[in-house]
Amino acid sequence: MDEINAIEKLVERAKQDTPDVRSVADGILSRMHHAPPVRITPLSVLAVASAVAATIALALGTYFWMASPDPLTDLYAPVQVGLLW
Repeated sequence: MDEINAIEKLVERAKQDTPDVRSVADGILSRMHHAPPVRITPLSVLAVASAVAATIALALGTYFWMASPDPLTDLYAPVQVGLLW
């Protein structure tokens, strides 16, 4: 029972204790403002160049896909002519 009373006293003391309020925002903001500048590496240049090339290839592919005629129209041409007779 003495252990339970000791624990209850500790719980009451913990409830009365107020924790310190510390602002960590100032430290984080100072680290963000004083961060070293970002270096441009050859790998990042290659990544950007490949992304631009992929975008251009996708745009051209989409354009030519939409501009190409339907390959099945040649199959339906005799049927359309036959309907006229």
